[in-house]
Amino acid sequence: HAAVKQMDNSLTNNEISVKLGKAWNAESPAVRERYTELARLHKERLM
Repeated sequence: HAAVKQMDNSLTNNEISVKLGKAWNAESPAVRERYTELARLHKERLM
């Protein structure tokens, strides 16, 4: 979020979320699976 905001300071939070969502959806399934698994592991550590 901060990196996108730094590239274009005029973007609203909603616009940044849309950009990040499009970038996420454009990633390959392997990349998305890797980050989904990392998030799952992080969540387990916090519980």
